[in-house]
Amino acid sequence: MSGARPAGLRELFAHTDVVSVHTPLLPATRGLVDRDLIFSMRPGAALINTSRGAVLDQDALTDAATAGRIHAVLDVTDPEVLPADHPLWDFLITPHLAGSQGNEWARLTDFAAAEAARWAAGVGFAHSVRPEMLAFLA
Repeated sequence: MSGARPAGLRELFAHTDVVSVHTPLLPATRGLVDRDLIFSMRPGAALINTSRGAVLDQDALTDAATAGRIHAVLDVTDPEVLPADHPLWDFLITPHLAGSQGNEWARLTDFAAAEAARWAAGVGFAHSVRPEMLAFLA
């Protein structure tokens, strides 16, 4: 990828035209996208949230979007159903669909069956969840 490089959240929000948030809601991610990050975005940039509504400061998002600073594209809000008169209804809100629904069901089934077979054979899991990762998994 030509031109790609690692960047922290502050730099990412301040220098990109589209930020798409995909993280589980955990204690460490609640409010992760705060007012400072939202208002550091370039004028006209788009913020897409497909994670959970509480991951971002919805009041700050509402302020920035209604002021015309940024575009909001959401399939999650906090609360999950906004009041009918909430200003974010004027922006793009789509129904949230979490989970699998296509040919990935077959892959997930095959994966789960293979792991169960490994466990039954006493050889251990190929993809075990390590205890130190529990804080990062939804």
